[in-house]
Amino acid sequence: MGGCNEDKFLKEDPRDALYPENLLVDYNGFKSMITPLYGLMRAEYRRADAMGGSIALCLHSAWGGGVDNSWANNSHAEMKFLYNPKGITYTDLAIWNNIFQWGYRIINTANMVISRADNDGINWGSGADAENRKNEVLAEARFFRAWAYRHLTYSFGAVPLSTQEITGLNYRDDWDRASLSSIREVMAEDFQFAVDNLPLRTSNNSKVSGAVARHY
Repeated sequence: MGGCNEDKFLKEDPRDALYPENLLVDYNGFKSMITPLYGLMRAEYRRADAMGGSIALCLHSAWGGGVDNSWANNSHAEMKFLYNPKGITYTDLAIWNNIFQWGYRIINTANMVISRADNDGINWGSGADAENRKNEVLAEARFFRAWAYRHLTYSFGAVPLSTQEITGLNYRDDWDRASLSSIREVMAEDFQFAVDNLPLRTSNNSKVSGAVARHY
């Protein structure tokens, strides 16, 4: 096809919908991408089946199993561990799969924000505030990544460590578990970055602040 320029023909240029390529190009676009991270964080208190899972059970219920303030009023197989401490060893229950997938949805989203913040041509504004805006976005994303790994490591111990955006060029399905010490090291660096680059308190209590990061 002599009249077809393959370089231009194969280059995606989305214009009628939002994609990372046309959203993560300025400060406002990155802040828009941070919003879903807040939503995913709050999903800890949503029913798993509302997020594509298979059970009508809030994710946070998994961490209350086997304690005196957690119980279930039926013998559904997915809820047995709530009133039978021995059931906590049932690692193939859907609730654990839902938690694992939920944690990595947060991590993968945060990694996309973190990786793309270093792209050339991002409009962070002008003057000294440009670097501050970039660091603010990175601080929030890194806070959420560390927060998700905190849940995953306390739930499963050693898990795969991913710190880069997953694309068609680096996708893999042969992940190995990283050591807890290496994961905790990344978590500490992420939380410290949030402490250093977020205000101690914010006027909006629904936003992550330096005080929240210090808590962890």
